[in-house]
Amino acid sequence: MFHTKFKITTDIRGLLLDDKRLRELVGDRIYPLVAPDGTNEDFIVYKRDEYSVIRDKMGRQQSCIISIAIISNDYDSANDIAEAVFYCLNGTFDLDNGDSAKIELVDSEQEFADKKFIEVLEFKVT
Repeated sequence: MFHTKFKITTDIRGLLLDDKRLRELVGDRIYPLVAPDGTNEDFIVYKRDEYSVIRDKMGRQQSCIISIAIISNDYDSANDIAEAVFYCLNGTFDLDNGDSAKIELVDSEQEFADKKFIEVLEFKVT
């Protein structure tokens, strides 16, 4: 059966929540798309920016871009969390549906908005 990667963000959230270092830094404050109102501590928001399927002679190749935003009141904390996310996700993982996924960092940027430091990491998932 062909397994799509529409739910890859669920797998990624699971990887992030299972990481001991990230649990120390943000607890379970890892949210899809938007954090709940009143979230003031450091947290992570993730979303799928792109999903495509390429068909060729070898079959189907899926590709996703996942954006992970780290939001913090402190610049150094934002960097520490970004580094922990990178070490947690960069690699090849077995998924719950029996497939595997290769996750690699393809871009990153820093922002400052609403008196918060923001690290945005973009990962390609194949």
